Amino acid sequence: MLELVGHGELSTLQRSMSGINGDTFASFKPGRPAAFVGGTRCTAGCTFCSSGKAVHNPDALPLAEPSRPVEPELDGLTSLPALDMFYGARAYMHPVLAARTVAQLGAVVATLGMNEPTLTIEWSLDFARECADLGVDVQVQTNGFTTPEGIAVLAPWVSAVHVGIKGSADPAFYDRLMRSPGGEVAALDSLRMWRESGVHVIVGDLLAAPHMQSREAFEDHARRFYERVHADLGSVVDVYTMIALTPAQPVGVRMGQAATRRELWPEYVERVDRARQLARDAGLPFWRDGPRALKCSCGQDLLSNDDICGDALGDDAPCAVGHVFCPFQTTTTPDVTPDSRCNSCDRRVPVIPTTAQETAGARAVIERVWREEGPSWLASWQGNS
Repeated sequence: MLELVGHGELSTLQRSMSGINGDTFASFKPGRPAAFVGGTRCTAGCTFCSSGKAVHNPDALPLAEPSRPVEPELDGLTSLPALDMFYGARAYMHPVLAARTVAQLGAVVATLGMNEPTLTIEWSLDFARECADLGVDVQVQTNGFTTPEGIAVLAPWVSAVHVGIKGSADPAFYDRLMRSPGGEVAALDSLRMWRESGVHVIVGDLLAAPHMQSREAFEDHARRFYERVHADLGSVVDVYTMIALTPAQPVGVRMGQAATRRELWPEYVERVDRARQLARDAGLPFWRDGPRALKCSCGQDLLSNDDICGDALGDDAPCAVGHVFCPFQTTTTPDVTPDSRCNSCDRRVPVIPTTAQETAGARAVIERVWREEGPSWLASWQGNS
């Protein structure tokens, strides 16, 4: 008997917004109402994983508490009643029902992440197929440990992929700190396979912190990595760089702010700055170290950020995005043409813009959900503060 471990087991299902609050997919139609769907377990054993129990020990996660009894018609398909959202807990859901839940929540794009979505590829494939029927784009966050056959079967149903390369694809880093010897070979190969499948590719570039990799190893492997990316994908590719195990900063990343605070951690920033230079030396000008910051080589901002959360809700307000979307911040692409060119210099850029029709539709959904659910969320927050 074939046992599919983790099939239908979720660790997260909540609203989000594309290109907002650290969402890595800002270069693919940002500003739209979205949902984040997280699974459990992974194909790597990263010692620095931010997903924690969800990947290393999902059985230790608490069960998601239902807000009410499960509807009789959903019995056997889910452990939660319709439209219940949760984060960092364990629940079970049929992939078709999960896709329909995403659409009913108002999302027009769904991100599969938290774990390794291609580990449970049967569930991910059924989910993505149903999303396509519902008009919902699917985005995948992956470590790249996927066979060519797996990419071939999943890619037709995926709009964008974020392939997370770690430690500049240093074999020693993958062996020692990811407990995945040889994994960098598959991860690097997957970048080209996803691109050849017609999927919008974001190259995740998680740098090793200075205590995890020597300066010499970083220089050598980062240079080789960027040269490989340029050789396989060309110069028009979104390279999104972060650094592993950055000490927690006191506020979230907003308004295109770099994820690494310069005034707090100079040794970290030195490595990030050097990565930028190495990427540009390799012919990769579209490099960013913040989720909402991407410039053309001519200097034009390719992402426009509007953020009035502090003015509207107060600086101490928690983020509403995971609950009711948010009408107070968005990321748009006014300086990118419909055929993905910079308005200023006409150069091709690695940004798929949100169309005027998509933007109008997104605003309508966001404002409707806020109108219907925002007051109760505000009352709940204020009651608990």
